[in-house]
Amino acid sequence: MNVVRHRYRSRSRGRCTDVTQVRIRTKVWDICRLVMRILPAIVLLLVVFSFLPMVHAHEEPCRTLKEKLDKQRARDRIVRAHIKALTTWKKTMGPDGQWSKEGRTIRQEYDSRGNIAHIVAFRNDTLSEQAAYTYGDAGDLLTDTDLTSTGDTIQVERYSYDSMGRVLSGRAYDGARRLVSSFVYEYRSDRRSITFRKFKSDGSFDYSIDFDYTKEFDISDYAGAVKKDSSGAPVLRVAVRFDGEGRMIRKDVMQEGSRLSFSYEYQYAP
Repeated sequence: MNVVRHRYRSRSRGRCTDVTQVRIRTKVWDICRLVMRILPAIVLLLVVFSFLPMVHAHEEPCRTLKEKLDKQRARDRIVRAHIKALTTWKKTMGPDGQWSKEGRTIRQEYDSRGNIAHIVAFRNDTLSEQAAYTYGDAGDLLTDTDLTSTGDTIQVERYSYDSMGRVLSGRAYDGARRLVSSFVYEYRSDRRSITFRKFKSDGSFDYSIDFDYTKEFDISDYAGAVKKDSSGAPVLRVAVRFDGEGRMIRKDVMQEGSRLSFSYEYQYAP
């Protein structure tokens, strides 16, 4: 049994009241004063718990204007809540019913505009790897740098965009500035599909991913994706279903030539 919890560090200088140290009196006025004292803490907790789905393993450039809008809304929430860092902690219950020592797994740090500036991954509560990000004035991801635990550069990926902020291409270099890989995005004129093409360091084709949309890609999420190898044969398929409000309710991931598949279902409070 695993338990994962999150801790948030806020830029706010205000102090949260520890309600366990408040002596609750029976007078109505005392109760009112208590509520007023803990209300900011309650509001803060409600806000930060809304960020639980925002833990990322990696930051990605935006393909569509909808992705840009969703990311900007997430940044605005971070800024309004004065969130400076988010840390995920994990502990495991063994067969004997004893809990393991609690340890960090991921820490995300944000800049003053709500962008993810730094992600740190831990193994056994010890820093194992990290990534740093830079952004343009419009909030577009410009560089993604993978670092060792000591801060040495493993790989740097640089991105280019069209005039609307949709990613067009990327090039990855190792610590010695040698080209490792590259990619391009192709946007169909009907605005219902996008193709990602990945290339190796020598320029040879590696694989592709086709994203299909039931509506224009700038106003909706993709409904299906197919990954193909260098020969064009499908190796992985993803199918997504939405409710009447456009929210994802199911995602199926299927590996070609294998019975291995994963399904994710999403439910929303009324």
